[in-house]
Amino acid sequence: MREVSSGTEHETVDVPLQYAPIQKFIARIEADASGGRASNIIYPRMSFEITNIQRDSIRKIQKTNRIDNNYFVPVPYNIDFQLNIGSKNAEDSIKIVEQILPLFNPNLAISAQLLDNNDEIFSTPLELNNVVMNDTYDGDFMTRRAIIWQLDFTLRYYFFGPIPDSAVIKFVKTNIYSDEEMTILDQEMTGQPGLTANSEPTTDINDTIAYTSINADDNYGFIFQVDETPEANN
Repeated sequence: MREVSSGTEHETVDVPLQYAPIQKFIARIEADASGGRASNIIYPRMSFEITNIQRDSIRKIQKTNRIDNNYFVPVPYNIDFQLNIGSKNAEDSIKIVEQILPLFNPNLAISAQLLDNNDEIFSTPLELNNVVMNDTYDGDFMTRRAIIWQLDFTLRYYFFGPIPDSAVIKFVKTNIYSDEEMTILDQEMTGQPGLTANSEPTTDINDTIAYTSINADDNYGFIFQVDETPEANN
């Protein structure tokens, strides 16, 4: 909003935002120093560009944590991007910047639904890292003045991938040997789900139905067995 000298409202200006590198942003300004060409860039305006994408090992999550069994565990990435605010006078640029800076102290938590077919809401912090102002006022008379504010941000985002189809593991067996050559079998341990014929969870091997008949979404128990004399039983 621009004001006249009396302080009353004079003009409300919509500031366009586009994806463009800062070099292209400035080049279009300097292409017409007089500002008289029809295609000349209109001030004020904003542009942004992604400057870096890097995996965040600090926010790494265990691979067993999945979203509704339809997606891999989210992989955390930090996305760095730069917002450039261009204006031909200081007042316009400051009015834009002062509406952005108070939102960050030093970050802004954004709640977003990152998956199209899932209602889970993720918190994605947006951090303001740096603010720099450049003014070309000291140029010659043929150079069009440009005040450029550069704001550097980091978005702590997540990327997701589909889970490939694979069989559900229903039975596991671990053999323990007492020699390095693994010829003397000391113990044999097994684990499997347990479910009675009445669909009740059980930990008793004698009460369960066959583990092959138990589904992943059943309310089953866990049955663990240890055979201390596996050689004799085999």
